[in-house]
Amino acid sequence: MTGSDDKTRSSDKSINTLIREEGERMVTVRENGRTYKMPFKQAVMRAQGATALKGSPYAQRYILDKWEQCEREEAEEIAEENEIYRRYQERWWAEIEQARREGKPLPNPIPHPDDIIIREGKRVRIDGPVSEFEADMIEENCRMRDVLLMQDALDKRLAENVSDEAPRAAMLCAIMINDNLPSRYQLDETEMMMVIARHEATPKRELLKSVRAGWRSLGQRAPRGFTFPPLQDFMSRFEGLVECVNAIRSGQIDPKPIERARLNAVSARSRAQHR
Repeated sequence: MTGSDDKTRSSDKSINTLIREEGERMVTVRENGRTYKMPFKQAVMRAQGATALKGSPYAQRYILDKWEQCEREEAEEIAEENEIYRRYQERWWAEIEQARREGKPLPNPIPHPDDIIIREGKRVRIDGPVSEFEADMIEENCRMRDVLLMQDALDKRLAENVSDEAPRAAMLCAIMINDNLPSRYQLDETEMMMVIARHEATPKRELLKSVRAGWRSLGQRAPRGFTFPPLQDFMSRFEGLVECVNAIRSGQIDPKPIERARLNAVSARSRAQHR
């Protein structure tokens, strides 16, 4: 390799860097009386598209060629991605089946092969956790659902003058959590009914202990005999929370004073505990 080759390669690298930087440079574009900020390369493509719409054969051919090139590259990328995940599934399914035959604990890889959804021509979708943190959160939500189902059975047992068919807040919360879990973690209707029947057959004394222990396992302190509020009260509070969240998202409420008040309250409790 000669010194001139090194200089040429270095010069090409510098030019490529400049081209990329120029392509990402934000520019102001005016359309229909309004101005927009966008990368230079997007502005060029938009101008080329406008020229194509005006009837330029060259611009039309250029846009279509670029579109077809993007589609081909994306299809190749999707096919490669699908094949990688397909091999991943086959390997883990084989290891899980071998552990099952040998009576060993089943491996639980992340992502789990059962959570991977492969569709020809489309991106892989993972209906489950993709990290240890997500797996822990899902497991906690499953425990929360299961405790709520126990709580519903207890609420039904302790309630007075309430029809068995009347909806209850704990059951509503359990169903909402279950419906938002990944498919592999959800209870279907039959499984849900079996769990409910099991709790309904549990002696009251044992159910009281189980509910209290369940909440404690989730880091919540529930007094013995704790019951959920009536459904109407719960829905009123829930609707108020939804309205508050929507107001914050729309900018009608500034969350900063709320957060400062929360931090001040936490600080005050901490000071009181150390006196």
